[in-house]
Amino acid sequence: MSILDNTISKPMAQQKVKAQVLSTIKVLYAKMLNDFGSAFGLIWSNPDGLTPAEALESLGTDGKEVFTLAGILKQALNTAKPGSITAANPDVDIAEDGTVTLKAAPASIDK
Repeated sequence: MSILDNTISKPMAQQKVKAQVLSTIKVLYAKMLNDFGSAFGLIWSNPDGLTPAEALESLGTDGKEVFTLAGILKQALNTAKPGSITAANPDVDIAEDGTVTLKAAPASIDK
């Protein structure tokens, strides 16, 4: 075998895999955290001027599923890194049909 051959030793390949996996996980975590904040920013700080009540109304009967999945995602992010999302759960009513209405404005919209 020549030193000019394009070969990668097993330890080098393992280091490469480790670096790629760690990098991918970090990017995925950061994206999930950012997207969580962006999605709920559309409700609590709507760029088009909708009030939180109007934004919630736009979810229609999908509101319950949105809030259920958001709770699962929040728990996963906080399990991965405690304190990732510190905003209190909003005070909402979830109707049997899945619609969500606001009880009171959230204390904070921070992540």
